[in-house]
Amino acid sequence: MPADAEVAGRPAGWDPDRAVPALIWDVAGRAGRRTAVVGADATLSYAELRHAVAGLADVLRDHGVAVPVAVLAHRGAAQLVACLAALHAGAGYACVDANQPRARIDSQLRGCGAAVVVTDRDDAPVPGQVALPVDLARWIAAGAAAEHAGTLRGPLPVAADQLAYTVFTSGSTGVPKVVEIPHAALANYAAFVARLAAAERGDGGQLRFASVTSLATDLGHTAVFPALIGGDTVHLVPTETATDPDDFADYQDAHRIDVLKITPSHLAALLDEAGERALPRRLLVVGGEVCRWDLVDQVRELSDVRMVNHYGPTETTVGALTFEVPTDPATRPATATVPIGRPIDNARVAVVDADLRPVAPGVEGELLIFGAGLARGYRDDSVLTGEMFPTDHRDGRCYRTGDLVTRHPDGLVEFHGRRDGQVKIRGHRVELGEVEQAVRRCAGVRRAAVVPVGGAGSVPRLVAYVVPSEPPGPTARELRDQLRETLPDYLLPGAVVCLEELPRTPSGKLDVRALPVPGRPGAAR
Repeated sequence: MPADAEVAGRPAGWDPDRAVPALIWDVAGRAGRRTAVVGADATLSYAELRHAVAGLADVLRDHGVAVPVAVLAHRGAAQLVACLAALHAGAGYACVDANQPRARIDSQLRGCGAAVVVTDRDDAPVPGQVALPVDLARWIAAGAAAEHAGTLRGPLPVAADQLAYTVFTSGSTGVPKVVEIPHAALANYAAFVARLAAAERGDGGQLRFASVTSLATDLGHTAVFPALIGGDTVHLVPTETATDPDDFADYQDAHRIDVLKITPSHLAALLDEAGERALPRRLLVVGGEVCRWDLVDQVRELSDVRMVNHYGPTETTVGALTFEVPTDPATRPATATVPIGRPIDNARVAVVDADLRPVAPGVEGELLIFGAGLARGYRDDSVLTGEMFPTDHRDGRCYRTGDLVTRHPDGLVEFHGRRDGQVKIRGHRVELGEVEQAVRRCAGVRRAAVVPVGGAGSVPRLVAYVVPSEPPGPTARELRDQLRETLPDYLLPGAVVCLEELPRTPSGKLDVRALPVPGRPGAAR
């Protein structure tokens, strides 16, 4: 094996019976009355989940679905049932956040290639798509009747490279990218996390996982799929509850959550107000952003809960590396931030220079990821897929993360930053180009640049530097009101600074250092 590729585990041959839909189906058949899903709209046992998924999957099959099923529904058990039914029917799903601006919803519905939309909204589908309303009670009843008649059908067999789901990520051209994840990648990841959590189960008990992020992103997949293939319970915590420290602490107290996946910035906000009550009982997984040692110290002052740092781009299926955070500070590695760790099972990594040649341990380079977790690529964009998933690397097909890291002699990988204009805001991957394109389209804007502002230890915010068509230019509120028609909240700039002209370096590039600091008198509007 080449020295620059580290392997954790060995990929096994594909078995359709180990795909996530088949695993959930088998577990649900055994778990019966055990609680599977808790949502704001319903609580389902495994038997009820099985019936609901099979019933809706039959309807999807009747529609002859063979492409992704778009799921446009509000967060809850019905939304999850729709996603699982699409997997069950062999079609795969594209979960679209129902709280986004209408223009963005329409764009994503068109971009994912869905012919059918499962929705709880009357105004959801774009022209040419069939709307299937989500009615949880209907699907449970239909499934139960089918089982009574002996016609309850299991999931269709799926191939390793067959589409499981698509995820929309920020795009530098102003159009979200559509990442396609195959079944083999989802199965590998879900099985890894299930094994990670199994040590916390004890004597055959049922773990309670909490998902605090939208199913339209892949952050919550750490809780959803591992819980269901392990016979555990997944709580789909409402967004309003998950973002309010007191409400979330009360939810934790009431439901005794065992396993929580959360971004570091979200966790820090909860801990500041709720303290120990914001922490799970057994396993805390942080990911989606850089994790700093001061957050670890804050957790350790409150609890000795098992803590794992989790890293992975969407294109490598949620997570590709993990680091078990030591309980004893004396055993911590000497790194500036918490390491992103080592590859999960059936993944391997390499650190390379600009020509994709391996660099020595301790030398900074770009992180490449290989193995079972790779996405199929970007829907309808073979050029970008070829650029980001090169197939001519000597170790095989890989994903170019764009992340700058060093790998220590013991194999531990430490994150340092990005080689491009991409940032993370509250766990969401943000391409600055997408926000800039939207700002430039706003009324009253002649030129614009968007820059993340925030020093070490703080959560970055986006600042829009605008050259107005006519002074004094739009205010922050006016600009955000326009942007809300096309961008979700996490992409909205937190401040607007109007300038006579954007500062440039001698080479013509934006001079970021010459940009005024927001908040100084006369700078921000």
